[in-house]
Amino acid sequence: MPNSPYQILLDPQGDLVLMINVSPEEDAPDGAMFIYDGSDTALLFRNFTSVKALRNISPETGLKILEANDIFVTEIADGEIVKDYAARIRIVKDVNALIQQ
Repeated sequence: MPNSPYQILLDPQGDLVLMINVSPEEDAPDGAMFIYDGSDTALLFRNFTSVKALRNISPETGLKILEANDIFVTEIADGEIVKDYAARIRIVKDVNALIQQ
């Protein structure tokens, strides 16, 4: 994933796939949720101690996210796939209100 910590793609079946770089030391995901409000920012809550902010989401991708119920997450560490799982998409009013400044 050159020049980006993540990519959001559509697989051949039309499902959303988030490919994201993680640190090999990070805890395993537990109850993962993808939080989105229709803006250019989303949050991937991996577990109670790990949240990833995803910025610069394109308007086209945002529309696909708003239409979906789940996103399939592929975590990559050191160029290798280390985890894959589904995260439920939750639409909220304001993602930025959830981000600690």
